Amino acid sequence: MHLNKKGQGIAIDFLFAIMIFLLVLNASMILIDSNNETAMDKNLIGELQSSASQAIDTLVRTEGTPKDWQNRSINEANIIGLAKRDRTLDNDKVETFVGWAINYSDTTGDYNRVKTLLLSGYDFHFKIVNLEGETRAETPTQNRPNQWNDMTTVRIKRVVNFNGEEAIAEFTMYYPQ
Repeated sequence: MHLNKKGQGIAIDFLFAIMIFLLVLNASMILIDSNNETAMDKNLIGELQSSASQAIDTLVRTEGTPKDWQNRSINEANIIGLAKRDRTLDNDKVETFVGWAINYSDTTGDYNRVKTLLLSGYDFHFKIVNLEGETRAETPTQNRPNQWNDMTTVRIKRVVNFNGEEAIAEFTMYYPQ
């Protein structure tokens, strides 16, 4: 009995063709997955920028609700605003805001209520710096969890008047990577 050797050559060629096809398919899938991750990262950063911008604008442009929220308990506040008028900050409101942010806890504490009042739900840091670079007010950093260092961050700044001098209000928002 005599076998045709051409049939064996076609089978080997077919096997190589399938391997090349699978390699190209795998490379394509990796590329598509990479593009999806990049798009998700851009969407996340866009969402963080939008939330941070909304939060700092509410802080520096409004009085909050009720207007005397700084004289009430944190549970009576509806919206935190630090302004006496647009971009002129009230020292008492800033001190109350910073004081509430001190009480950090993963599950309880005023910090989590402040996040809710800022309408973001994201972790944050707020600081007011004068034009010489001296910090005038700041939410505490010692209570922040270490994992904040490994988070995606967005920082938004606004020019304000604080205690009679021009200053920069800086709001940083964090999101786990």
